[in-house]
Amino acid sequence: MSRVLVVAADEAARETLAAALATADHEPSGFAVGFERAVEALRDPTHEQALLSYRFGDETVVELLAVLFEAWADRLPPALVVVTDDEEEAAAALIAGAQRQLGETDLGGPALRRALAEASAVARRPDAGRRASDRLRRENAELRGQARHD
Repeated sequence: MSRVLVVAADEAARETLAAALATADHEPSGFAVGFERAVEALRDPTHEQALLSYRFGDETVVELLAVLFEAWADRLPPALVVVTDDEEEAAAALIAGAQRQLGETDLGGPALRRALAEASAVARRPDAGRRASDRLRRENAELRGQARHD
């Protein structure tokens, strides 16, 4: 049984994600509810996997991963599975650095177990940290360029 950090927008989402982990033969290694606590928890290098809500009030997992980019500069980030049914949100989460996305309707059991295993395999590839850093640097440069033109 592996242990997974549960990162949720609120208590209801925390309970849902924790219950889903139990159906997938995993247990929580900790809980982070809300954006600020999520940042703090994901900076902790002891967490190797995390199951995350996409939205945190007005902020999203995309903003969360942007904040954590520097904290993970000299280490591999945890394997990240983001929960959302929205295709655009899923694409944004994957571009921002999550390894896998899982729909709310697929949450739990074999699908969650498979998503966590796949995310871990991707996150642990030798070039994962470098590739994520390169991708985020490119995206940040593009965003800065767009902001100058607006």
